[in-house]
This record gives sequence, structure tokens and C-alpha cells, in this order.
Amino acid sequence: MNPEQILLVIISLSPLIFVKIFLLILLLFYILFAAIILRQVTLMNRVVEAQISPFMQTIAVLHLAAAIFTFLFALIVL
Repeated sequence: MNPEQILLVIISLSPLIFVKIFLLILLLFYILFAAIILRQVTLMNRVVEAQISPFMQTIAVLHLAAAIFTFLFALIVL
């Protein structure tokens, strides 16, 4: 394929495809963010032991699970 044919293929695609790809990339970054939050909560719980520590760990795990579920749901729907 020459560059002109590649450009014609890109132009012929629906703009919504680019929006969908962009949203999926953003959701992947959000999963990374949720994983970092889980890591930070785990490290914090090692340093600061409090009664609320297990609850915070549970919330962080649920947050990561929700982020993964949202990505998978978007992958199916989009």
C-alpha cells in the first residue's frame, strides 16, 4: 500500500471509531491508575496500622475490579 491508499482508508473510516479507540485507551490508563492506588494503599497499610486499614484495602481492590469491569464492558459494547 502506498501512502495515498493508507490515507484514503483512514479518511473512509467513521470518526466514531477513533472516539471508541480513544475511550478504550483512556480506560486502560484508568486501570493503571486504579492499580497504582491499590499499591499505594497496600504500602500505606504496612506503615500505618489502623482499624480502618482492611476497609481501605477492600475499597481499593473493589475500585480496581470496577475499573477492569468497566473496561471489559466498554470493550464489548463499543
